[in-house]
Amino acid sequence: MKLHRIVLRDFRGVEHAEVAFDVDGVTIVEGDNEVGKSCIPEALALVLDSLDSSRTKQIKAVQPVDRDAGPEVEAEISTGDYHFVVTKRWLQKPATTLAVLRPRREQLTGREAHERVEAILAETLDADLWNALNVQQGSALDIPAFNVPALGRALDAASGGSISTANDDTLWERIEAERAQYWTPGGKPIATREARRKRLEELAEQASAVGTIIGQTEVDVAEVERLARLLPELESRLVGAEEHAATLDERRRAAAQATAALDAAQAGLAAATAAFDVADGKVDDRSALIAEVDTAAQLVGDLEAARAAAAPARVAAETRRAELRESVDTLRTTRDACDVALRLAQRDAEALRRRDEIEQTRLRLDQARGAHDRLRAAEETLERVRVSATSLAEIEGLHLASVTADAALGASAATLQIEAVADTRLVIDDTDIDLDAGGTHEQSVPGSVRVDVPGMLQITVTAAASALDLGADAAAARERYERACAEVDAPDVGAARALLAERNAADVDAASARQALRDALRDSTIEALASSIAALETRAAEYDAERAAASPDQPLPSTVGDAQTIVSEAGDALDACSTRLADAQADLERADDALRQIEIDAATSASTLQSARTDLDRLAQRLAEAREREDDERLAAAAVTAADHVAACEQVVADADRAVGEADPALLAELLDNATAATKRLIAEIDSAKQARTEAMTRIAVRGDEGLQQQLDDVLTERAHVEYEYESIERRAEAARLLRDVASAARDTIRQRYHEPFRRQIERLGGVLLGESFEVELDDDLRIATRTLDGVTLEFAQLSAGAREQLGIISRLACASIVSAQGGAPVLLDDTLGWTDPTRLGAMGAIIAVAGRQCQVIVLTCTPGRYSSIGNADIVRLTKSGARVADSARNGENDVGDELGDSLG
Repeated sequence: MKLHRIVLRDFRGVEHAEVAFDVDGVTIVEGDNEVGKSCIPEALALVLDSLDSSRTKQIKAVQPVDRDAGPEVEAEISTGDYHFVVTKRWLQKPATTLAVLRPRREQLTGREAHERVEAILAETLDADLWNALNVQQGSALDIPAFNVPALGRALDAASGGSISTANDDTLWERIEAERAQYWTPGGKPIATREARRKRLEELAEQASAVGTIIGQTEVDVAEVERLARLLPELESRLVGAEEHAATLDERRRAAAQATAALDAAQAGLAAATAAFDVADGKVDDRSALIAEVDTAAQLVGDLEAARAAAAPARVAAETRRAELRESVDTLRTTRDACDVALRLAQRDAEALRRRDEIEQTRLRLDQARGAHDRLRAAEETLERVRVSATSLAEIEGLHLASVTADAALGASAATLQIEAVADTRLVIDDTDIDLDAGGTHEQSVPGSVRVDVPGMLQITVTAAASALDLGADAAAARERYERACAEVDAPDVGAARALLAERNAADVDAASARQALRDALRDSTIEALASSIAALETRAAEYDAERAAASPDQPLPSTVGDAQTIVSEAGDALDACSTRLADAQADLERADDALRQIEIDAATSASTLQSARTDLDRLAQRLAEAREREDDERLAAAAVTAADHVAACEQVVADADRAVGEADPALLAELLDNATAATKRLIAEIDSAKQARTEAMTRIAVRGDEGLQQQLDDVLTERAHVEYEYESIERRAEAARLLRDVASAARDTIRQRYHEPFRRQIERLGGVLLGESFEVELDDDLRIATRTLDGVTLEFAQLSAGAREQLGIISRLACASIVSAQGGAPVLLDDTLGWTDPTRLGAMGAIIAVAGRQCQVIVLTCTPGRYSSIGNADIVRLTKSGARVADSARNGENDVGDELGDSLG
């Protein structure tokens, strides 16, 4: 099967996405999360398997939540001899359409289209193979079973065998059908065989029951005799058991008394221990109180010494603060003088800049006025000249038409030619012409012309009708040409061209003048510039007067540069003075902080000393009061006495525990329970024996001759007939089972033979990744069972996650490569190689590229760089909106796959 194209519409969060696949190579579908990549395998499964009327949980899960629309999927597929396009829409206006393109065209809809797709896939596609090659997210670590029919046929052909033909499959199906007449798929007998066996068992049970009833009378007689002998023996054993139970009960009561004594001794020990804890705690409390008094006295002494040592430091701190305050006042006065000088220098610089601004603004005003005059002159020319490029083109066209008409007229008109034999005077259309002897006169006659020889003759020459028409056309063309020239005040076309050139030059001048005017004015006007110059000159005069009055002895700098130098020097002086002032203020603040801290420390020390003295007095008072209640020696003696009492109680507990151990109450309880149970059992046995004897005697008394022998004969006859049928069917069932087992063993033998091509293909591809020492062993289901690398063999489950993922993909690619000659199915990898390290990613990309030469491979990923090493792959990118962005260029970042394919090919 090959997947050509899939289209998703209103599918989950995808509004529309279309992806076309390379049917003979590798297609990589890239895109961020939630743009529809992983929807592709889900959509393909739904369009092939689910009716459009389905409303299952899976169908509802793919309906978009942000709009009222039904999910729709279209897929173009080729499989076997078929090539078809199937489209389905669910939930909203459900519909199914199928277009079969080959081997012959078909158009189907609805359930008929769905069933036709199912029939085509059942005929051409190995569903187990498709499922084995389809790797969903999170399943790349698993290796599926490859014992599928399609791979079996391909491997058998590769190994030179012939068992996997269609006839062999039919034979196997007939063997399975024969076995199914007698056995369930699990290997158990079918229901009819089981019913016949149960009937045989029922007849055997009936025969046995009748025989049992016949012999039961003899058994009952023997049982009555046996019970008569047994009852006296049981009654004698009962007497002995009761005496033994009584003895054990007396021993149990004695053990209970010993246990009670042990409990009392343990209670006394607990009380003595509690008393000792109280006495010992009082000794510890007294010791702790004495230690607290000693610690408080030491603290008072230390605080008094520290207070005396801190007095000189306070005097030194007060002296330092006074010196720093005086320095700060001096520096602040200096700083203020520097600030005044800086402001004066800044105002001088600003005044000089205003004078420069006056000159620049005056220059702009002159430029603006000149540009304005040039613009006015150019506009006057533009207004005067009426010729445009369009009107000139029209005049030139009319001039050409007029010249052309005159030329046509001259070519077709009659020609009047007169030669004078003697001096002659002529009048041609009222025009006098004098000709000398031998002279000639020639002219064109477009219409008609009259020639008079005064006093002698008059001649009229008339042109042909066509010449008359051409003459009229030439006159009309000349009139149109002259009228067009008159409209633009030009006598002819040459003058019109000159006027247009003049207009174009004026247009250029106007544009240049406008740009110059804009450059000069910028965002202002001529009036505003003039007003600005006047205002600046007024401010300059006012500042000159003000400064002369304020600083007569300090002249104004000559240039803006000199003023800026003075500003910079004054600023540097102000900065330096400000820095010194800030440092002095910081030193003063630190001195203030130090003095305040000394004062705080002194106050804190005094408070702490007073608190320590109070604590010492309180603790000394508590110690004196405690000793008045009970002195130290008495507390120590009470603790020793309590310890001695605890030791005595411990000895009593040990003696009581020994006595309980010797009595062993638990063992006595078990023995007594057993003796009691034995007594009860003997009583029950006696009662049961008496009851059994009574029942046997009753059965013997009530059982008479009921025709039991005839019943037995009838049952045995039917049993023989059923047994014959049962054994006949069982022989056929066993033969069918044996035939199936023998055929299965033969198939297994051949499977073992064609394991080799599959194993070799896996090792060829895996060798690219792991080297020449790479080997694998396959199990019965063609899964990788073990991997050998550098002589070390490990079970598949023992490999790392990355190694298992890589082998899973390699085995799928090997399977797809082998079955591709019989059609096969595409390998679909959904975000795999997540466990693979960067070193092995390049080799895995080369392996995928090589496999893509023999089968279709589709890779879905949100991490494009992971598959950059796959050479010769088609790239399809999906955007967030779901639109398709296809890259027609092949993935050329790495040509390892091409080189590797050549070496393996």
